[in-house]
Amino acid sequence: STTTSHTDNVDIIGTVSLLVPSPSSEQTLSKFGSKSPVSHPSYIEAAEQLARKIRHFSDGRIVANVLTPPQNGSDDANDDACLASNALIALGLTTPSDIQYLSRTFRKRRTLQQQSSSYDKCQFAIDCGSNNYAPLVGPYDEANPNPIESIPWTDVASGKRLAVQMTE
Repeated sequence: STTTSHTDNVDIIGTVSLLVPSPSSEQTLSKFGSKSPVSHPSYIEAAEQLARKIRHFSDGRIVANVLTPPQNGSDDANDDACLASNALIALGLTTPSDIQYLSRTFRKRRTLQQQSSSYDKCQFAIDCGSNNYAPLVGPYDEANPNPIESIPWTDVASGKRLAVQMTE
């Protein structure tokens, strides 16, 4: 299932891919919505709402996709979108095949960022088991610690603070 949010004639400044559980587990309820009158939505419903909010609050300048991991190990357009997006946010992935895809995709994205020496990527996992899959936020990379992250005014420290906030 793929949902794309965009507006015609608007300069796109970024992309966000929201990776939700495979279709077989679409009805898994998320922890989101505890204060909502609708109660707890499924992960796909929560991601679709988040995609709408991203579009709205960015005035259509950020494209948001709701994606699921490819089935049966096949690579498809969702794989390309996950690798190319500026931000990849995994929500509620728990099946072994989904976790394997998440882990592999995070590693590929990290390698691509290191090869390009560009810091325009962000990735983190929410409610995907006990592992946080080493978030990556701009120049902050939990998998590759940098001593400068302890200096509060640096971009690396700012990325670390954001990574902590997003996974708490």
